[in-house]
Amino acid sequence: MKNFRITSYDASAVHRNAPVFYILSRGLSAGMPTPEPYKHSFGFLCDANDRNEYYYYIYCLWRADIFQEYMSFEQIPELSPEEIYHAIEKNIRVLMEIEKCINVCYVVGNDTNPTLSKMKILEAAKNHLLFQKYNP
Repeated sequence: MKNFRITSYDASAVHRNAPVFYILSRGLSAGMPTPEPYKHSFGFLCDANDRNEYYYYIYCLWRADIFQEYMSFEQIPELSPEEIYHAIEKNIRVLMEIEKCINVCYVVGNDTNPTLSKMKILEAAKNHLLFQKYNP
């Protein structure tokens, strides 16, 4: 999970390497990953084996409003491919560490409802990211 690229998306162009998913670039949903392309979206290219992990991490970054600090607010909030790349690169290590902690909690806790436990841990992780964002 090291190499990824953000490319502009053009529906009329023929893509040699099709994006594994897309990231919205405009509006209040900028930064949100989506499996389908939209008019204002960028393609996310990575190894197909890492697709689910990247999608999950980028979704967590979007839910934690990490992309907000990179947006330009002229008339419509917008993210450039460079801003998206920088936000992901800067914050993905934190999410990888959180994922390791979640896995340790599964092994140690052996909870009866792992989905509910994971949701609680993800909420705590989101709060941790927000705390880091506003208290550097």
